[in-house]
Parts: sequence; structure tokens; C-alpha cells
Amino acid sequence: MRKATLTYAQGLRGFVIATVAFVALFAASAVPVPLYSAYQQQFGLSNMDLTVMLLSYLGGVIVTLLFCGRISNAVGRRPVLRAALICSLAGCVLLMVADGAPLLFAGRLFQGIGCGLGMGNVATSAIDCIADFHLSWGSTVSATCPQLGLLVGSLGAGVIYGAIPSYTAVYGCIIALLAASLISTLALPETVVEKDALRPTMKPNASVPPAAKVFFPMAVVVYSATWTVGSFFQSYSAPIATVNLHTDSTVIAALILSFASLTVLGGPLASRFRARTSLLIGMALFVISNVLLVPFLSAGSTPGTFFACLLFSLSMGIGTATSLRLLLRTAAPSETASIVSAVNLGAYLCSTVMNTGAGALTELLPFPAIFMVFTVFAALTTLYVVIFLRMQQNATEPSAAC
Repeated sequence: MRKATLTYAQGLRGFVIATVAFVALFAASAVPVPLYSAYQQQFGLSNMDLTVMLLSYLGGVIVTLLFCGRISNAVGRRPVLRAALICSLAGCVLLMVADGAPLLFAGRLFQGIGCGLGMGNVATSAIDCIADFHLSWGSTVSATCPQLGLLVGSLGAGVIYGAIPSYTAVYGCIIALLAASLISTLALPETVVEKDALRPTMKPNASVPPAAKVFFPMAVVVYSATWTVGSFFQSYSAPIATVNLHTDSTVIAALILSFASLTVLGGPLASRFRARTSLLIGMALFVISNVLLVPFLSAGSTPGTFFACLLFSLSMGIGTATSLRLLLRTAAPSETASIVSAVNLGAYLCSTVMNTGAGALTELLPFPAIFMVFTVFAALTTLYVVIFLRMQQNATEPSAAC
């Protein structure tokens, strides 16, 4: 595969179009979240049904990343972006007309397929367009825009449903945004000039280039740990609002997920420090945010819960953006899709397993107790990152001395 050479104007235009489409895909995936309480009341869903909805979504993401994470190297970035948007549109339609759990599961599956195509390919389109001018912009988009999409989708859905309690009104808005993004792809520059053969790109492949292998395990651990907690908020922000904050307001449920998804602020913060410092700050905030959620949820403090969720989102944004920046700094254009797909695939696989366990815990433990478990998990993850950074520092010091 060979990447096209774009002018600054072309690159900036393509970056904006791909970024907006990327955000729209994940905004659509977040729209059902504030509506979970309404779905539970209407269809009699249990907490475990909500976990199955999450697993339907994650399953779509994982399978798509596994088989199609690099497919844009063969067919081009633009066609895959359009396919992702169409899948997301189909998922929203199914969720809008759902009359029971099966259509809800199917809608989440289609949304997962759309996001899976977006993770490895739409993010790569944004990176391709801007990499020659602002490399950090691309890594920030890939690492943080999924969470920004969650913020936009959940908050928008919560506000709209609070004003107009109609699934048609909520999903109609996000369908319009996805349709507008689909039309905008007419102006998207195609960055793939010489394409790879199709069959090899569709073979399951989670390998990364040799230069990126050193940091790959650490990146997967950071992604997996933060995504596990983030996905938990995606499934249970509405029940948390109902049980611990004593409100059925879709706006409050949306704000919980929105504050927990404000990771886009973490990317710019991470770029101001050395990678080692950024990771340590991010992991410290990860532990602190989980610690604070225990007393705030126990006391039913809405402002305190929002504050802890904001700290969590900063930790996730800093950790994931810094990890991806380390992976991409030595990558060739043809390797970008493979790296982005591989790290997201590993993270989704790990977070799916852990979220299945967390979903089972909701049947046994109250939410504050679950965040105590997450605190231990965050502390162990932080310990691993500290040890990893120390080992890397020791490995580079002798060579630097020579």
C-alpha cells in the first residue's frame, strides 16, 4: 500500500470529514445508553440483559476488527468509511423500531460492526490525512474521539428524550447526523493510492510491526483497563442514576456517561508532557477516580459522582493517547491500520471478558462495591505501567551511555 500525497488544504479537509464521521459512529453507539431505564421498564429487561446488549455491541466490534481491521488498505479508506456509516444507520433504525430484546440486541450488533470498521479504518483515514502536518492530531483522534462520540450521543439523547419522550425523535436526530456524514464523504480525499490484495487484508491478523512491539503490551493493558470501566459506565449509567443518585432522569444518566467520556481533554494534556510523565499522571488519575466513586455513590452525591467521572475521563484520554503516540511514532503509513486495529482488538477482547464479569457482579454487589473492585484493578494496572516504564528506562540507559 502507498499513501497519497495531499496538500495541506486537502489533508485538513479530509481530517475534519473523517473525524466528524468517527465521532458520529460512536455518538450513535451511545444513544441507547440513557434510554436503558426506559427499555427496562417497557420490555422488562434485567441488568444481565443490559450486559448482553453490551456484549452484542462488543462482539460486533471484535469480529469486525479481527477480519476487517485492515480492509481499507485493499479497497480504500472512503468505501469502508461509508460502509461503517451505513451499518450504524441500520443499527439505529432497528433500535428505533424495536419491540423487544431481540431487535435491541440486533441493533447493538450493527452498531458494533460500524464502530469496528471505524476503529481500524476511519481512524486511519483521519491519521493519513493529517500525519504529514500534525502527527499528534491523528493519534489524539484515534484514542479519544470514540469517547467524545459517547459524550455527544449520550448527552444529546438524554436531553432530547427528556424534552420529547419519543424514540423516534431521539434516533431521528442521530440518523440525520449519520446521513450528513455519509454525504460529506463525497469530499473526502482517498489516501490509498496503491492498494494491497483483498484476501490477505481479511485474514485474522493482530500482529504489529517490530518497532511497535515493545510498547504494544503496555498499550493494550492501558486501553483494556480504562475501557473496562468506561464500558461499565456505558451499560450502567442509567441504573447508577436510578439506584444511587435516586433519579430516573435521562439527563442525569446522560451526564454520568458524558463526564466519563470527556477523554478528548486528555489528549492535548498528554502532549504537553513526556510520555513517561503523561502515563504516570493518567494512571494516578485512574486510581483516584475509582477511589472517589465509592464514597460519592454511597452518599448519593451527584456533583461528586460527576467530578469523579471527569477525573476518570481525563485518565483515560491521557493514557490511551500517550500509548498510541508511542506505537505510531515509528510506524510507516502502510502500518497505521494494522497498529490501530491490533491495539483496539486486544483491548476489546480483554474488556469484553472483564465486563462480562462486572455484569455478573451487578447481580451480587451494589455499585459502590463494584467500584471498590475496580479500584484494586486500577491499582494493579498502574503498578504494571510503573514497572514497565522502569524496565524501559533501565534498558535504554546503557545504550544512551554508550
